[in-house]
Amino acid sequence: MNIDLNINLKDLLNSSSGINFEKTGTFEVNYDSFQIRPEDEVSIYCNVKLKDEYIHFECDAKMNFFQSCRRCLSEKSAFKEFKIDEHFNVYRDNDFDIEVLDECIDLSTILSESIIENFGETYICNPDCKGLCSECGLNLNENSCNHEKKNLKESPFSSLSQLDL
Repeated sequence: MNIDLNINLKDLLNSSSGINFEKTGTFEVNYDSFQIRPEDEVSIYCNVKLKDEYIHFECDAKMNFFQSCRRCLSEKSAFKEFKIDEHFNVYRDNDFDIEVLDECIDLSTILSESIIENFGETYICNPDCKGLCSECGLNLNENSCNHEKKNLKESPFSSLSQLDL
């Protein structure tokens, strides 16, 4: 079941301590070399409160996700926990493009942007990863290729090496 982060504004206005909720389900994200797939589980425990003109969104998130090495494309499943602490003004534009005009507000953009922010590093399976062969696409960590080395003179740009700059 997809995690629903729609918050009823009337409930939020009537609560002095905010709204607490815990949800487990799916929350698909596909960004750069990682993705949270439909079969990956996401668990969140959140508190949303209104203070003065600001909505505060605090959340503890736990999730399984899937990574691909940027060099050789080998795949790996992993687990991560992180905290989200965001706030935005109810009456002004905000970084998350959340409009507080309806009876409900959808906080899923905060969750998705926080996930992307927490996965900022590019995944490399091993610092010595050799990557893929540029000729045949073979994973050079597992096999080796016997392609002939390209002669620079065969390159369409080889004549540029003759220029005197």
